[in-house]
Amino acid sequence: LSGTDGRLERYAVMPVRSRRQIRWLDASGYQLAVSEIPEEWHTGTLQTRDYDLTVQNDEAKVVRTF
Repeated sequence: LSGTDGRLERYAVMPVRSRRQIRWLDASGYQLAVSEIPEEWHTGTLQTRDYDLTVQNDEAKVVRTF
């Protein structure tokens, strides 16, 4: 996590890909997390799906919702 303390436990996010990482932004454009680029994204275009950033037991995870 980089822009939240995880208090809400679930955030709708969108991926913004750079060469080395993915920045996960909320609808207002605030960066909430940063992650490695998944292997399946190395050869294609940015995934146009819906994602949630979830926080449980001090662990952050991004899950595809659609």
